[in-house]
Amino acid sequence: MRAVGMDDGQITRMITAEAATYGVIGLIVGCAAGLPLYRFLYTLMITHYFGIEPPIPWVCLIICIGITVISVCIAVHTPVKRINRMAITETINEL
Repeated sequence: MRAVGMDDGQITRMITAEAATYGVIGLIVGCAAGLPLYRFLYTLMITHYFGIEPPIPWVCLIICIGITVISVCIAVHTPVKRINRMAITETINEL
């Protein structure tokens, strides 16, 4: 993309948008699959024997969101730093 005229800021925004999109989609799919599985297992193991209804695991959800945000930041920082240090000719020659 640098070879066709993108500057460093545009490349950074593009990589950030891609990583954030993957992170958000991962959170949505993970919650859509994980929460029903959690409820099923909790009901099977706890509610069935003790009668306690499954609570929403807010702490686990917040931890997952935090880990995803940290992962997205790392996924953006490392490639952007490497790309910005490379010359355009090196980028083209890598293809």
